[in-house]
Amino acid sequence: MFSGEAGQITDVERAFLEPANVTHRQYEALRAYFVDKVPSKEAAARFGYSSGSFRVLCHDFRSDPGRAFFLPDGRRAANSEKAPSKTARLRDKVVALRKANLSVYDISLCSPRTASPCHRRRSGDLVRGGLCPPAAAGR
Repeated sequence: MFSGEAGQITDVERAFLEPANVTHRQYEALRAYFVDKVPSKEAAARFGYSSGSFRVLCHDFRSDPGRAFFLPDGRRAANSEKAPSKTARLRDKVVALRKANLSVYDISLCSPRTASPCHRRRSGDLVRGGLCPPAAAGR
């Protein structure tokens, strides 16, 4: 399994035996179990999984064996650069106004002047839902 003198791992071998990210680690663990016929417990330990979590990983893989482990960079970049949703923009705006110590009522008054309307009830729902912090008391 080791090349070189005194059982040292080469850089090429290290790329496979010490995966750099989660997806690669899952791939190598599953490959060791299904292709190399390494026992489940040993494959789990080798790649840092508990026995139970490795069983779940195997179950998920069996239910979708066509899963793509390695995506092209273009697809990964396109998914990560999505524009924020309308709700996310509204939440960010309400959070900024709450940090400025405005009440829910004050925020609803600010809305007609801006591009995205936010009624008192919607502002209150965002606050009560824990999506933005309540105003500091006594300020």
